[in-house]
Amino acid sequence: MALAFYMAPRLGFFTLLRFFDELCERIYMMFSIACQLLQRLFVLVARSSFLRILDSIEILLAPISGCRGANALDI
Repeated sequence: MALAFYMAPRLGFFTLLRFFDELCERIYMMFSIACQLLQRLFVLVARSSFLRILDSIEILLAPISGCRGANALDI
């Protein structure tokens, strides 16, 4: 950044604008990729937590139903 301000009189105003435009575009792309990765991580964690909760409910309800470990694929 300091180099850009130092070179501004030599390169010209539009070159400086292009530099900052490309810099902002790269920063936006990096944040976009990071946001997508965080969303995927959240979905994976939520899915595994939900499956663990379902397994816990199944274990708790097994003595009541009389069939332990049965799921929709076994029936």
